[in-house]
Amino acid sequence: MDTLARGDTPQWGASEALLDALLAMRIEGIRGWGAAPGKVMVWEGRQLIPGVRFGNVFLGPQPPRGWELNEELLHANLSFPPPHQYLGFYHYLQSVFKADALVHVGRHSTYEFLPGRSAGLAASDYPSIVAGDLPGIYPYIVDGVGEGIQAKRRGLAVMVDHLTPPLAITALYDDLLGLRQLIESAEATSDAHTRREAVTALRARIDALGLRDELIASMDEELKVRGIGFDAIDDAFLLHEVGHYLTRLQEDFMPLGLHVFGRAWDDAAVDTMLRSMRDGAASTAADVARWQHGLRASPPAEMAALLNALAGGFVAPGKGNDPIRTPEALPTGRNFYALDGSLLPTRLAYDTGATLAGKVLSGESGVAAAHADPATNKQGVILWASDAVRDEGAMIAFGLKLLGVRPVWNSRGILKGLERLPLGADQPARLDVVFTTSGLFRDLYGEHMLLLDKAGLLALDASRDRIVRDYPALALALREALAPLGEWQRGGDEALEKNQVANNWVDQARKLLAADGAITPAQLGRQASVRVFGISPGAYGAGVNRLVERSGAWQARSELAQVFIQRMGHAYGAGLQGAPAQALFRQQLDGISQTFLGRASNLYGLIDNNDAFDYLGGLNLAVESQRGAAPASAVIHHASDRKLSVEPLHSALLSELRGRYLNPQWIAPLMKEGYAGARTMGSEFVEYLWGWQVTSPEIIKDRVWEEVKAVYVDDKLGLGLDAFLAEGDKRYVQTNILAVMLVAIDKGFWQADAATRKQLAAQFADNIIEHGNPGSGHTHAGHPMYDMVRAQLPADTAAALDAALAKSRIADAAPAAAAPTHVQEVRLDAPSADAPGQAADDAATATEPPAAEQPWLIALAAGLLLTGILRGRRAR
Repeated sequence: MDTLARGDTPQWGASEALLDALLAMRIEGIRGWGAAPGKVMVWEGRQLIPGVRFGNVFLGPQPPRGWELNEELLHANLSFPPPHQYLGFYHYLQSVFKADALVHVGRHSTYEFLPGRSAGLAASDYPSIVAGDLPGIYPYIVDGVGEGIQAKRRGLAVMVDHLTPPLAITALYDDLLGLRQLIESAEATSDAHTRREAVTALRARIDALGLRDELIASMDEELKVRGIGFDAIDDAFLLHEVGHYLTRLQEDFMPLGLHVFGRAWDDAAVDTMLRSMRDGAASTAADVARWQHGLRASPPAEMAALLNALAGGFVAPGKGNDPIRTPEALPTGRNFYALDGSLLPTRLAYDTGATLAGKVLSGESGVAAAHADPATNKQGVILWASDAVRDEGAMIAFGLKLLGVRPVWNSRGILKGLERLPLGADQPARLDVVFTTSGLFRDLYGEHMLLLDKAGLLALDASRDRIVRDYPALALALREALAPLGEWQRGGDEALEKNQVANNWVDQARKLLAADGAITPAQLGRQASVRVFGISPGAYGAGVNRLVERSGAWQARSELAQVFIQRMGHAYGAGLQGAPAQALFRQQLDGISQTFLGRASNLYGLIDNNDAFDYLGGLNLAVESQRGAAPASAVIHHASDRKLSVEPLHSALLSELRGRYLNPQWIAPLMKEGYAGARTMGSEFVEYLWGWQVTSPEIIKDRVWEEVKAVYVDDKLGLGLDAFLAEGDKRYVQTNILAVMLVAIDKGFWQADAATRKQLAAQFADNIIEHGNPGSGHTHAGHPMYDMVRAQLPADTAAALDAALAKSRIADAAPAAAAPTHVQEVRLDAPSADAPGQAADDAATATEPPAAEQPWLIALAAGLLLTGILRGRRAR
């Protein structure tokens, strides 16, 4: 640029080299935004920067990330840069408004998850471009340490943690309370006739409430042991199991309302939280007094820390985690930190994980895993950084124990290696485990992905001698596969029937060899042993949640399964740093019989976030797409060492739904929070329930939507919820709730009756006609669902709806000169270890215009270089 300004001859060769380097970063979608200013938040050719200024304070919403504009990005791309307006927004803050600090409010922003290096960012990485050298101050929930660390590593952020809402022990309500009363009546009476009447009434209420499926899932293990169905159970067993089901509901903690940053809790809130903390851990009077002081001191400490940070002061460090699990997290208002990854899993965490894995190995979890067919009995284990921070690596330990491997620590508790456990009563078999990991886990615990790879190889090594003897044609491939173990190799003669890892390695190696006789031993050994998968380097999320939330962007569930496989099918381990390996991933998915997700939080469950269905739901959907049936799926509860359990997903989801989201104890406090409370109900709960509907339709059946409608649309609980959601801006949340229900009907998930269809369509249309389109992924004017809605409306109402939708349309943007590039699957052995994924498909690169035809991209490359130079000068 300076060269052009001086009138000198441009060095286009250097620019094209820089362009080639930029393209080599393989950031998918980089060609998709077209020339500046783009199409996002643009009016009459100028970018819009929405916000309100209060003197020296500018308050504005974070810009859209991009998938809201171009839904095709969600199908085709692993990662893509932010739109022009996103960068323009932050440029405005840095260079026009000239901010002295950035405060990102709420968990979590998007800038710390933009493409680029996971740590040690360069000036050309997008988080660096966005944040610049501005100090970042980040109010963040104290239980969000795993994701908060990402903002510290990639966003120059100092955390100011804040309290969770008060957490209460779940109370029974309405019909559930009636069930408890029937059980107590039956158990208290000595009269056989009265007992019989109570049990008969109990059975009738179970069917009337649609609890049969939930109870069958809850009782599954015991029913299998007895060899009977639900209808054959005797009265005593029924009373015991229904009582157990209700007690388990009451053991879960429930957030009451929302915490307002810096606002003191009243006495009732403090007392509620203290009761839950006492229930969560053994305590003394001194402990309770200290906890009470910490709770009362937290809100003023939060605000003081924020103001002190804005004044350039020091924010003291402190532990994170929810206060029930980690009372040392109090008081809040501190810059939380995570445990050093070299300590994970800790000894205590290994004991927890091993105990939980023992339930699977023994068949106690409901699946006789140790005795099933090895080829179709792989275990899918999901690893998240957020839970690894909370549980100190218990889920890592869970996976290691299934493999029959344990950590080895030095005298300071630092992990120094692995050792193989002998088979025996405590380790009846070695199960084959396929690990899927989040992008954040890759960033924070990348060394553990190599560790897990070696753990699988250690399990394989236990049958080395037998494989060499019985399958001599695979001996060289086996040697190559085990080479990364180095001195850890010990060899062994374990029977393949007991070593499912070895059995499946042999099976897959033979299939690969039969399919490609020219495959080298190194390729064969490595491809047959890959068991650790995740999103590509620099990318985040399995992608299912974004598509689910934009329901007009897909028609069949299989489309979402393919997105999951495309995004998550990257191999990690020795010599692998995220190499594309979708074909191998599909082969592994085909053998998974059971999947596991750990939950170590007392605050978060399965339906209050979009990560659970993104990873667990997405994995189950991907397995279903390969096998033709969904795997058995389980949730591992380990928020407290006193309450360790492996629960079927079916039971976990529906009990959370009943215990929390249909419970007036949860709804009423949220109604006091105004729009934020409404958003928690509609844009979170109902939206995430929809995610589970799409990924697990065998669980979310008609009855679920009927009950949700009864509470949130028809005000079954008599809370005035329908009127609450119809007030002011909360009307837009109500419209989105109605839209989700209508989409569920339109896509065939909910077989609603005619009256329900007409009621929902009429209310939905009236809202849009009177108040406008809220613009969610379920309500945009081009959504296919509107055809079904129009069919339920009188002609004049349908015409008025079309007129309202027309006002919400934006003129269709002309297609970009070059569409976002699609991910190309390559052989695992094609890229070098130094540049995984570099061997791109020629067909993809052949469609790219030459650099001379992409002047905007050259300008971007030059801009990135200039940005790096300027920032480098500032740093010096």
